[in-house]
Amino acid sequence: MNQLERKSGNSLEIEEARDALNGKMETDVKEVVLELVSYILKLAGKGDDLEENKKKAIENIENRKSL
Repeated sequence: MNQLERKSGNSLEIEEARDALNGKMETDVKEVVLELVSYILKLAGKGDDLEENKKKAIENIENRKSL
């Protein structure tokens, strides 16, 4: 991989991450992200209920606090 390809790849990853934080995710990606976030919140001591943690994550994406 040359330098140009690496830059293009990184730029695309950053663009995709920005879109995800703005709520623009494919359904399958969103499901995985919400599942991971729910466990991260639980492990961080921010909530034991995984479904409630998913709701918190969705709320923060929708109100743009995730940015």
